[in-house]
Amino acid sequence: MPLFFVKVPTGNYDRNRPVNFGDGQTDLATELYLYKLFGNLSVDALLKYSVRLRNPDTDVTPGNEFSTEWLTTWKISDNFRAGPALNLRIGDDMKQGGHTLSESGLMKLSLGGEIYYRGFPRSRLSLAVYKDVVTRNSTEGLMVQSRIVIPF
Repeated sequence: MPLFFVKVPTGNYDRNRPVNFGDGQTDLATELYLYKLFGNLSVDALLKYSVRLRNPDTDVTPGNEFSTEWLTTWKISDNFRAGPALNLRIGDDMKQGGHTLSESGLMKLSLGGEIYYRGFPRSRLSLAVYKDVVTRNSTEGLMVQSRIVIPF
């Protein structure tokens, strides 16, 4: 399923404020989501490319980013699936004041797994845990994520 979306600024960014409800950033992104079921095995893949526009609050143009997510799950029971996952994000160098900031591009490779429950009609609840194994110009750590999918 191909998607195109625009991330609009949700508010201005001010580094002197302790809390910012926005980042002043506008991005254009396209995604391609793929899913294939092979009996008890499933494969999910997401390919995403983001064009990051100049942020007027910081005069920084973040580097464009390519990211991909892969998840393979095995059917444990009628309602449960679990399996390993991989996330990769790579970004071009940033620009400030029109000048490229050398070696400022980011990279993050995270490995983990996901389990999900599909016991509700057409809805799904998932829990994923990812550990960053390679990072460059990015924070490193452990990410725990939960998703609830409810179709309208």
